[in-house]
Amino acid sequence: MGKALFRGRSERTRGGGATGAIDYVLSYRRPTPRAISYREMREVQLGDLLDALRAVGYAPRAQACDDAGDVVSDADPRDALVGVHVLVTDARVGAVRLQLPDQPPGDDRRLGQLAIRGEEDSPVHELGLFALRALGRLLVELEAARGDSALGPVAVALVTAALGERPERI
Repeated sequence: MGKALFRGRSERTRGGGATGAIDYVLSYRRPTPRAISYREMREVQLGDLLDALRAVGYAPRAQACDDAGDVVSDADPRDALVGVHVLVTDARVGAVRLQLPDQPPGDDRRLGQLAIRGEEDSPVHELGLFALRALGRLLVELEAARGDSALGPVAVALVTAALGERPERI
């Protein structure tokens, strides 16, 4: 059912050739805030994802998207990660769109989407997989399933297991 929720939005970016897209439906739980001092707690932020991408060699820029997936403004890296709808770009490789709604269906499990605007085994696909790996370290119980697959979601560590420590296609 989760795949059906995002299929309508992602059809616009699907297609063949250089304009194809690979979509992952994400299933996750909201991470608990982290203590940064004995009086202050902090949510996991968009900046944490961008920092993780910088650490492996990307130069990410995040732009906020509206419900249709169109860019509306620059995103604030201090925004809570759960609740963002952003386009993360690296000028050298392309863009991935990340949508992590903060609307719990029943059991506190949330459904999101990672849309990679490019073909499999392309530099932008690699960016998407590194973003997925970073999200796996930031979100609780993150699982992913390809939007075009009948298979159920699996742990993100399995989806990103073939990645090296650093991108090969920058």
